[in-house]
Amino acid sequence: MFFLSGTAAYTNFSVECTCWQEYEAEGGLSYEYRVRQMGRQRSLLFYFGEAASSTPTMLPVGAYSSDFLDECVLLVYDSIGDYWTLTIPVTVYPPPGPREETLDEIFQVSFGNDPSVSRRIEAGDFQGASTAMYSYVSILNVPPDFVSTINQVQCNILNVSRISSRI
Repeated sequence: MFFLSGTAAYTNFSVECTCWQEYEAEGGLSYEYRVRQMGRQRSLLFYFGEAASSTPTMLPVGAYSSDFLDECVLLVYDSIGDYWTLTIPVTVYPPPGPREETLDEIFQVSFGNDPSVSRRIEAGDFQGASTAMYSYVSILNVPPDFVSTINQVQCNILNVSRISSRI
């Protein structure tokens, strides 16, 4: 099973649906990519277009009640409006580190001082810019005690990998 994993406000996710073909002579395929909490209907659109590949996009923090696991919903439309839906799991963790640093980064984004959002706006990628901003703001929904637990787990993983690399 294909699995996406990363960190909100840091990881740029890209999704691509290949090998789909339009059998009608006119028209073409279009693609819609969304992210949502497991089992929920409400979702966040992060790409819609005729290219099979999405632009690199930051996704919001996954639901902490399900260990930050969400669903990426991929819809492929044909020229008459029929569509196929694929769902893949995606895990998006809050960023590690002190919460104060994260809040400072969110403050910088809010006032237009973040280069990743500015570059997207300058390039005309308004969907990517708004999704990136949502990724930053979603971090505020994670309780501080969850963030400290994640930091501890990430430190333990880092220490284990350092030990195993020396063996």
